[in-house]
Amino acid sequence: MKREMATACGDDFTAVVTECGELWAFGKGGQLGIGHDVHQPVPVRVGGREEFDGAALVMVDAGKSHTAAVSSNGTLWTWGDGEDGKLGHADEEPRQRPTRLLKELFGGTPAVMVACGDGHTLVTTVSGGVWSCGCGREGRLGHGDRIDRLILTNVQASALGGTKSSTWRLDTLTARQWGQQEKYTHGAMARVGAWAMTMEQCTRKTSSFRQKWWARLNAMR
Repeated sequence: MKREMATACGDDFTAVVTECGELWAFGKGGQLGIGHDVHQPVPVRVGGREEFDGAALVMVDAGKSHTAAVSSNGTLWTWGDGEDGKLGHADEEPRQRPTRLLKELFGGTPAVMVACGDGHTLVTTVSGGVWSCGCGREGRLGHGDRIDRLILTNVQASALGGTKSSTWRLDTLTARQWGQQEKYTHGAMARVGAWAMTMEQCTRKTSSFRQKWWARLNAMR
């Protein structure tokens, strides 16, 4: 496996995007994206470029038992456990391979970031919109209720204080998550019911290939 650029950990599995945009995974089978449920004690590559329509991946995130990734062309991919609709495919079926979500399902603009909770998924688009799906308990989807969503549903700007939730510039990235509050720090990231990461922090605290990730994301604007 080549040098990592982004890593995400679920309850019992790990997904890694390398510097060249490849995806590798290891751990409990059925949620690794390799098409079967055999456990993998060492990293295995998840398909090839053809798996993601020829595009490199720029980020990956993992929930308790599902994974989501964004490719360099702004395409969103999800796989793993589909309970509560957290994969966004209008059902609760599991997916053992990365499955594309058409841009039309989240406003027709490219995805730039995805975040996975235990039972839900949030996506930020290049236009600054936020979309969420999955379990709605504790209001974690941001729609003012506790209803589960099987498809990505737009979080209204009024719920974000009347502004877009993310500003895609070279200096700042902010995305918000709702629901049960968490607090932790890891490198440049902190979350207290919401999380934020700044480019200045990334520049100080991450490696050169992490900075390339940000450059790829900003190139999609």
